[in-house]
Amino acid sequence: MLFIQNPSATAGSLISGNAATTFDGTFYFPSTTVDYNGGGASTFQCAMIVGYIVNISGNSSIQNNTTGCYADTKQAVERVRLVA
Repeated sequence: MLFIQNPSATAGSLISGNAATTFDGTFYFPSTTVDYNGGGASTFQCAMIVGYIVNISGNSSIQNNTTGCYADTKQAVERVRLVA
């Protein structure tokens, strides 16, 4: 996890990137809007953006390399349960 938002937060989040920006991890903002404003070809390694609403704007070119990432593999699951 790169950024984790408190689930009771009410304000949205802005993430900005440029051609020299590299992210490796997950942005987790489950209850608000995430605005990603890129100004070039940002590089993501094993990245995920989770938000109530996700807006991508600007001159964004996101390249996500998932080679070798845990999220890039399939796992056998016996049971899935949602916990509140």
